[in-house]
Order: sequence, then structure tokens, then C-alpha cells
Amino acid sequence: MKKIIRNALRSLTLTTLGSLSKPAKGIHLLNSHILAKQVILDSTFFDHQLKKLSKSTIVPFEEAVDLINNKASVKHSLVAFSYDDGFKECYTHIASVLEKYNGYACFFINPNFVNGDSQYVANFLSEKVHMPEYKSPMSWFQIKDLKARGHMIGAHTMDHIRISELTDKNDIKHQIGECQKVIFEEIGCKTEYFAFPYGHPNRDFGIDDVMIAKEFYNYIFSASNWKNYFSYDGLVYNRRHCEPYWKESHINYFLSKKIAY
Repeated sequence: MKKIIRNALRSLTLTTLGSLSKPAKGIHLLNSHILAKQVILDSTFFDHQLKKLSKSTIVPFEEAVDLINNKASVKHSLVAFSYDDGFKECYTHIASVLEKYNGYACFFINPNFVNGDSQYVANFLSEKVHMPEYKSPMSWFQIKDLKARGHMIGAHTMDHIRISELTDKNDIKHQIGECQKVIFEEIGCKTEYFAFPYGHPNRDFGIDDVMIAKEFYNYIFSASNWKNYFSYDGLVYNRRHCEPYWKESHINYFLSKKIAY
């Protein structure tokens, strides 16, 4: 009961503050996962959300990363999108809405989720990403089509492993590097983008893991530390968690916070 009351008060506070907020100037790298936690999906809400966000400037993820890499100074808010894990709805519902608003995203995928049998997928959903059993992965055909349409495809380890839990360097290299190899074999394009699963520096990965990732990729991403563009002295780009099903006012509140180089 206390948790329900606490969540309700938090939501009310965010709604109130968010209605008075607007995205801060700067480059906002967002990371999301799914359209909604529902069996039947409708992208109308997401379309409305992006229409409101487009009062800022929605830019392709690759362009936003280049601006951050060059430590560009922008006088208004730029918003860019990425999606982790490679859920089917990224293809069937999310991508077309993003394209409508120039939001060409980066989709970070786990190859073994794409290739997995029903038992693997069920375990991946329940144990790795804590999603409902009715969710499913994109196919390689869909992933390849997203790339052809102008989106980026990134690596997210083979099995959505928390890298900090691995002790064998060869296992770490396999999860990080093999992911790039399989993506190239399947879609014919080498990805230079890698995002650590779970994504919290020091908790889910460390500097030694970052250096291994740098052996394969030019761009490494977290899913935390969003108050700063970089972690680990510029080696890791930080993203901010934001889901399509969140209220517009809540998103406004979170994006109103400034980011520093």
C-alpha cells in the first residue's frame, strides 16, 4: 500500500512540475526499449508524444553523437533516440513514427535473442530484461530493413549479459566482440556502436570492460550518468532512460535538466 501511495505521489509531482517545464538546451541522447507493456499495441500515443517533442529538434542518433563528440554548443534542445534489446515492436510500430519526425534511431540488439528458440526467448524475457512473455525479437530481415531505411544498428552483447558478472576475459570478449561479427554476417554492415546492457558505470561494467569494447567499437554507450555527456574521461557516451509510454509532462520534467561536458 505504501508503495502505491508513494508512486502516486511521485507521478503527481512529476506531472505538476513537468507541465511547467520544457527540455533544456543541449543534446539529449535517449534510450528506450518498447512501445508499451501491452499485448495489443497502438502507436498513436507515441506519435502524439513525438509531435510535442518536435517543438525541440528531433535529430538522427548518429548526428547527435557526432555533435557530442565534437563538443558542439547548441542554443536549443536536440533530442535523439536509441532502443535496446531489439524488440519486434521497434520495427512494427516505433520506426515508422520516428521517421515521420526525423528521429532515425540506433537499435542496439542481442544476436542470440534474434536467433533464439522459444525456450531461449522465454528465458531472455523473464530473466534478462524482465519483460512480459508475449514480447518477441525482431528478425534479421527486419533489422536489415531498418538499416536500409537510415537507422543505425548497434551491438548490445550476444546474450544481454551484465558484463561485471563475468570474470573470464575471453567470455567478455566473446559477448562484446562476437556481437559485432554476427551483426556483420547477418546484415552486411559493420557496426561501430556498442551499448552495455543495464548500462550503469561501475556497477554493470568498468574501465577494463570499456577498453575491451574499444578494441571493436568506436562509440560506447551507457544508460546512466545522464547529467554528463561522458563517463570514463570521454570514452563512454551517456544516455538517458525514456520510454514511449511515459507521460509527456514526465518527459518534459526529465529533459529540463541540463547536461554538462
